[in-house]
Amino acid sequence: LKGVSSARNAGLAVSQSSYVWFCDPDDLIMESANEIIPILNDSNHIDVFIFSYVIEFVFKKEVVNVKREEECFFSYDDFLLKSSKLIHDYGHPAADGTVWDKIYRRDIIGSVMFSEDLSCSEDFLFNKEVLGKVNVIASLPNYIYNYHIYGGGTLSSEFSKKSVFDRMYVE
Repeated sequence: LKGVSSARNAGLAVSQSSYVWFCDPDDLIMESANEIIPILNDSNHIDVFIFSYVIEFVFKKEVVNVKREEECFFSYDDFLLKSSKLIHDYGHPAADGTVWDKIYRRDIIGSVMFSEDLSCSEDFLFNKEVLGKVNVIASLPNYIYNYHIYGGGTLSSEFSKKSVFDRMYVE
């Protein structure tokens, strides 16, 4: 039991597809995800796709829809500006800190792997290394992912000395 980074690295080591999407086991892929398959098949010049998603706060039975712009393309610098706005608007740093809201072209990932030494913020570090290499990011308005946030008992909801130091290191 080495954790999520080890599992993701094992998947990267054997993946042969043109695109990679990292999904958490406690979340849901929405049926509408099928809508983006033709987009992926016709877009070999796109390095990363970001898409709309639903955040479900399970512990307080609240749902927030995070809508991405209508299909548009922008550079990494523009993406950073957009992600700062998303953090401000939604209070959730998914725009650049997670991997489940992005579909990556496999060859842009290259040899980048997830740090297995981190207990948190490994997604942020992965994105820092991968997104710095991209030329074109596409925004899709399609809702295709349902992200669950629980009240406690998960690595992202509980803090330890190690998790605080991991976040400080990454940021």
